[in-house]
Amino acid sequence: MRYLCEVTTRRPADLDDDAWQELLSREWTVGRRLLAEGTIVDIWRVAQGQMASVSLWEAASQPEVQGMLQTLPLAPWQTVRILALMPHPVTVGDYAEDGDRAGGDSSADGETVDPGRGVR
Repeated sequence: MRYLCEVTTRRPADLDDDAWQELLSREWTVGRRLLAEGTIVDIWRVAQGQMASVSLWEAASQPEVQGMLQTLPLAPWQTVRILALMPHPVTVGDYAEDGDRAGGDSSADGETVDPGRGVR
């Protein structure tokens, strides 16, 4: 299943530049590994002057995505929103009489997750 993850990172005020750069380097290493494995399908930087990204993940379940997000070195300083995705009827062409995709569940809500602290 595919999941859209919105991640915002806040730099800890008490972290010096060298320690911050080390964390960023470790974060990018883990991110590149997840991309190479196909777990992260694609990722984009949010262009609004904040340290944020939007990424598309492939996983069996939302708890699996949450677990992988917790492996990121910056996880303690990240707020994450995870949205479960399903095919849109326009791309599938499989419509129910009321216009919803036949057999689809459109009630899945996103959750805001602090990887180090759980769902909010």
